[in-house]
Amino acid sequence: MINKKLSLRYGRIYQLKGSVGLGKSTVLDILTKCLKKENINVFLSTSKPIIFNDTIMNNILLGKNISKEELIKKLKGYGFSKKILVRLDDLIDENKISGGEAQLIEIARLMINQPTPEIVIFDESFSALDNKTFDKIWENIIEIFKDKIIIIVSHNLPKKVKIDKNLDFSNYFKSGESKS
Repeated sequence: MINKKLSLRYGRIYQLKGSVGLGKSTVLDILTKCLKKENINVFLSTSKPIIFNDTIMNNILLGKNISKEELIKKLKGYGFSKKILVRLDDLIDENKISGGEAQLIEIARLMINQPTPEIVIFDESFSALDNKTFDKIWENIIEIFKDKIIIIVSHNLPKKVKIDKNLDFSNYFKSGESKS
């Protein structure tokens, strides 16, 4: 039996590193479910967000009672471009939306989510975003969640992201000495 302990501190950004297929996403999914059972508010953002055949606005709000004007004001303040703001009433098809648009919708959900989650997990959540769009939004994410725990899984981490600690997942489950 392997007995490992992971300690995370508020106000820090962690990157979970390792090769494709090691189980990083699986561990984060299990961690999220366990934390939610303990009533810890966690937001898990993935590379393929759940999108509904509905308007962009309804996909962002998910039933929250916020006016269109208030949503536009908030998203504009968070660095979202006019390209998405002018399309809030557009109907989208979950099978035809681009990866970047889907990721923006999920990040918008996070930004307007109240109460603010204690832990935010980005699992390849920026892979389809261009650098300019990401940079504008990232500054606001850092400001909003500066006293929270942020965990990032990314094989191509944007340069703007400053990591406090790398967690090398490929070495995390090694135990004992290798036998030759």
